[in-house]
Amino acid sequence: MAVVAELKGKLNGYQAAGVRYIDAEDPLTSSVFESIEVMDPELALGRVLKEATGDLFSPEQLAKAEFSYWPQNKEAFGDRTEPDLMITVGDTLFLLEAKYRSGLGQASDDTKAQLAREYDGGLALKKKKELARFRLVCVVGDVSTLDDIARFHEDTGYLVHCLQWQQIHRIMCEIEDLPDIERRDRILATRCKELLERRRMASFRGFQHLEDYRQAKGLYGEVFSFANMLLARLNEQDIVRAVEEFRIERDGGQRSLAVGGLDEWAASYFALPVQRRDERRLEIQDTGQARTRVYTVDRFAFFMLDADARKVFVGKVTAKPGTQKPARFWDMFFRSFKKSWSAGLESFKVGPTDFALDVQVLDPKSEDLLGDVTETITAYLS
Repeated sequence: MAVVAELKGKLNGYQAAGVRYIDAEDPLTSSVFESIEVMDPELALGRVLKEATGDLFSPEQLAKAEFSYWPQNKEAFGDRTEPDLMITVGDTLFLLEAKYRSGLGQASDDTKAQLAREYDGGLALKKKKELARFRLVCVVGDVSTLDDIARFHEDTGYLVHCLQWQQIHRIMCEIEDLPDIERRDRILATRCKELLERRRMASFRGFQHLEDYRQAKGLYGEVFSFANMLLARLNEQDIVRAVEEFRIERDGGQRSLAVGGLDEWAASYFALPVQRRDERRLEIQDTGQARTRVYTVDRFAFFMLDADARKVFVGKVTAKPGTQKPARFWDMFFRSFKKSWSAGLESFKVGPTDFALDVQVLDPKSEDLLGDVTETITAYLS
């Protein structure tokens, strides 16, 4: 769709700026929310708003919802701020700021941070429109945005609700599966679902490809969606990935979750290390020839999918306080773990360092694998 995005000039300049259309967030935002706007409001809009904020509205209120894309209101937001979407439902004003692969605008010497400008503008609009409630919702793709939102809340006390693209994907899948709905709603739900899958924003719906894991395309998509949703849940417990980059470790190397073209990529395991937010310490060491990031790894937990063994592991790892990650640490650690777990070892060495292990094996086909992994990691790092 992306009709409004084109009318608003949001599609201009991507090629000139060197940004591929498939990496751009404005056409994604326009396509998905234009579809939600014209779908049955109880099926789509009501579910999306409930998922984002918990707010419930009557069918009559949803039917009268008003959408405004990239509203320009200098009185409320000033010259430099333009939320992606404003929705008015009943007595509630929603401002949505959608992110895909870009981050949030930070504060400068003469400008407040993006979320602060939008929050202040939303409060002003709520007062002007004489509405009872205001909600600022950030639609996120990269889970690192959740860290930025958490810090923003700590610094300002402003509440920003988070909605993942993966959650919208799950809602569209549920709508598509309903037996008695209008043809229009089924078509739009299917298109939104497939668009989000193409953008690698699918929700986790189970590991269905373990029997044929060498066909990496299906498994990669499942791992990607699982990791995104797992990190979102862990973030609520102040648990974040153990490195700043969002990567999944794989057989002696790393492959960023953002890259595509993995149909022929033969993976044998994926692993995702995490730490408590206040325990993730990073130092920048300057050798004179290069600057190197050094992470503290004296305690962390991990999720690991072993495609060869067709098992899921959740582990807790501890070492002496202050232990830092040497070069190629994750590669060495997970290779060693993969080789030694079946021997029942409670510790092993990575380089010169001894690491103690506590590992649980989970059923990859569990009906609530996300909940099982989240609960185990949270308990390990409590």
